Amino acid sequence: MTSDHPVPQPPQYLRHAYDATLFEVLASPAGVFTVGQSGLVIVEWLAHVKADRACIITAWNPFSAPTLDAENEHQQERLKAQIEAAMLRWLPSQGRDPSGEWPPEASLCVLDPTVPQIDEWLREYRQFAAVTLCPRTGCQLRWHPEVLV
Repeated sequence: MTSDHPVPQPPQYLRHAYDATLFEVLASPAGVFTVGQSGLVIVEWLAHVKADRACIITAWNPFSAPTLDAENEHQQERLKAQIEAAMLRWLPSQGRDPSGEWPPEASLCVLDPTVPQIDEWLREYRQFAAVTLCPRTGCQLRWHPEVLV
């Protein structure tokens, strides 16, 4: 599915912000992941949560445009409902700026999603990227299908 409007491309400073962000799973076992992190830590964490792979995604601030909290919360609840309807498990998460310049962004760590599901959520919730956790590839960004990387 493509939108009627072209997808904006993330500016370079935003790409750097993704690389610096701490992606935190706020459940037991907790986990803190960064883009480029090796697979070993991820393998152990995935074993603890009994999953083969995971994805950290949010519905907040579509295409990084500041959005009212009430709208962000509504969209996050819609995303959560879609995940649950797909019979997928999820854990509360957040993306946190280690410098504290911007507030943490509520996210969901979805266990064992498929790539088509992730792409669908990126499109529907207008997110530039999600974070994938995979034993083979480690912690990586999965860019929106229409973002040029």
